[in-house]
Amino acid sequence: MRNRIHMRKGGIVLLLFFLLGRLYSQGLLFEKESTPPAVKKDGRWLPFPWTGGLNACHFAAVDLDGDGRDDYIAFDRTGDRVTCFSADWEPLPTGLSALPPLRSWVQACDYNGDGRKDLFTFNGISGIAVYRNESFWDAGVYHLCFVLADKGLPALMFGNATPVYCTDTDYPVIADIDGDGDLDVLNFWVPSSGDFLLYYRNFAQEELGRSDTFCLKLDDWSWGCFVENEESNQVILDSCSTRNPVLGEMPEKAAKHAGSTMFAVHNPQTRLYDLVLGDVGYPGLFYLRNGGTPQKARITSYDTVFPITEPVRLYNFPVLSPVVYRDTLSYILSPFETDPFNAEGIQSMWRYADTGGGAVYGKLREKDFLQRDMLDFGTGAVPVAYDYNHDGKTDLVVGNYGIRADAFFQGGSWKTRMRASLSLFENIGTETAPVFEWKTDDYLGLSAFGLCALHPAFADLDGDGRDEMVLGMEDGRLWLFRLESGGMVAALLDSAFLNVSSSGFSAPVLFDLNGDGRTDLIIGERQHVWGAFPHRLTKGSLCYFENTGMEAGDERGVFPAFVLKTDSLGGVDVIDPDFSNFGYSRPCFWKGGDGRIYLACGSESGEVYLYDSIEGNLNGGFRYLGRAAVKNGEATETIRVGIHASPLLFDFNGDGYPELIAGNQCGGLQYFDGRFLEAAPEKPLAVQPVPGLSSCRLYPNPTGAGFYVETDFETTAFLCDVRGRTLRRFSHSAGRHYVDISGLPTGVYLWRYEGKTGGGSLKVIKY
Repeated sequence: MRNRIHMRKGGIVLLLFFLLGRLYSQGLLFEKESTPPAVKKDGRWLPFPWTGGLNACHFAAVDLDGDGRDDYIAFDRTGDRVTCFSADWEPLPTGLSALPPLRSWVQACDYNGDGRKDLFTFNGISGIAVYRNESFWDAGVYHLCFVLADKGLPALMFGNATPVYCTDTDYPVIADIDGDGDLDVLNFWVPSSGDFLLYYRNFAQEELGRSDTFCLKLDDWSWGCFVENEESNQVILDSCSTRNPVLGEMPEKAAKHAGSTMFAVHNPQTRLYDLVLGDVGYPGLFYLRNGGTPQKARITSYDTVFPITEPVRLYNFPVLSPVVYRDTLSYILSPFETDPFNAEGIQSMWRYADTGGGAVYGKLREKDFLQRDMLDFGTGAVPVAYDYNHDGKTDLVVGNYGIRADAFFQGGSWKTRMRASLSLFENIGTETAPVFEWKTDDYLGLSAFGLCALHPAFADLDGDGRDEMVLGMEDGRLWLFRLESGGMVAALLDSAFLNVSSSGFSAPVLFDLNGDGRTDLIIGERQHVWGAFPHRLTKGSLCYFENTGMEAGDERGVFPAFVLKTDSLGGVDVIDPDFSNFGYSRPCFWKGGDGRIYLACGSESGEVYLYDSIEGNLNGGFRYLGRAAVKNGEATETIRVGIHASPLLFDFNGDGYPELIAGNQCGGLQYFDGRFLEAAPEKPLAVQPVPGLSSCRLYPNPTGAGFYVETDFETTAFLCDVRGRTLRRFSHSAGRHYVDISGLPTGVYLWRYEGKTGGGSLKVIKY
């Protein structure tokens, strides 16, 4: 047990500078493989198997590659994970590093009329952040660039400018509701103040004579004159609020709004916007018909099922996204739910085609849109390398949290029952060129046990030529199985192996850690901190059980004596205190030909932590190498595969370097090639000398609000975050210029500049 004190923002500039230096100077690099192993399932080759899975997605259509066509940001609310697809629905790596931080939801709308769609997202507090699209072409290269335009979209309310209220469980309407050319907003207000739908009307055209900005005012407390029942999703018509928001009066109803998804459907017959409405806790959608006017909406009727012909029935809280798929307007319905134990799993992307009658008459085409083209194991994915048939070619076994089996009512609310399993993919390629073919989604028949969050580990523990499996699970216990019938049948030997009682989500690994020729047991776990700040206490992420040799057997056979040596192996700690108080460590060890051992440890935050200095150092602290990073050309960025990252390091192609396969809570896998395993280059801390250019000065640094840049040459400059994503672009003449960064959070940034004959970069520290 050890005491750890966490320092918070403010007064940590030097610590942050030191950590960034370690991250980039010692991190191990991987490469995003352009031709990863092919995967075959159900007799077809998966087009993009290693895309990472989808659980609770909606889409924002925006041009990411500058070809004039809308591409798609697939935003998964499970961990705010982003995947980009081209207009032709191929995975699109372009754009990920240049996108702004997106939280809880995202919508794309061109608010300033410049032909480039801007991005709207939850601001992390209780409002809407707006990022202006300032993408541009330069020397034949398209630069995707978004600039924070407003961190809390304001509206005149109660006589004052107040941020438009929006929570992380609301998906608002951002559209030109009154048809005057500028964007308006519809959303419910604070939970204690009722379930009337508020209409924030944009008066930019009326008051400013322009439509390229926001001038929002709360124009109607009850758009559509309806209200939702406070205890259900029932819609009550003819319920207009008579209160006046300008005078600061509250609506007379005091309901308890818990979250809604909304989509405004333009009705070509009435030229008004109807509304598709979803609610937390309910599996379907309502279609509300507008019989009012552009200035004064009134919902006159509604359907309790949507679409009418084949209603959507997702477990909880659907959200609608319009997309163009194969030249056909389609509507994607997916849950807005983020609870991993309420996830729909492998069929959570329902696609309806608009066959000409509008969204309300959409035809259901598939329930696994995009999911059927990738590896998707429901909720959670835990990859493990294992030669199940002992043919000398390493196969792939993948555990999961589970797939929703059924739902039941308990304690006044609906609960779900998850059923976890193991999937088996056989390597039908070669030892150095793997090709994986799906064999079963219920390897060893474990779904019959009704378990959750399975993490397997395989080895021949008793030396009889038959492998054993140690299985970790949600409740923290370990189960021991013997594999029989050629590795296809599992016989349960012990449901309380070693009497392990971890903090939950046990992640066992069988690996000879001390080099004595015997297989040891290392266990990752949920890991948590407790105590009041600043005295935050925690033990490490990993428990180490040493295999001390064989002991007398019983009716199960003869098995090694595993002895607990430490519950804080190597000082490994994967808790990110800015993310949560939990670690959810998932370790994987790899030993190179030179005897050097590496540890990759997944975490709840979605990052993979790397360590070495392990061999001969089991009583000391492992050397932290940084977070796993991917190399794209000359740029590097931290690998973030999605929350609850679960890494597998294994040399699949026999080149002496480990590949990285990483699972996540979205239920998918990503593959990274290890041919470029090396120390990452040190990020420049000062300007690199360039012939013909004078030095560029930047001061004060560190800074709180902004800084001056001095040069004697004309420059184009970019302010980037540490991942290399462009936040702002500048064009400066020679001289001194002030750059305001007061709206940016505390952290480290890069100032990259270039002139006619070269350029350089500077690190900027904001406290």
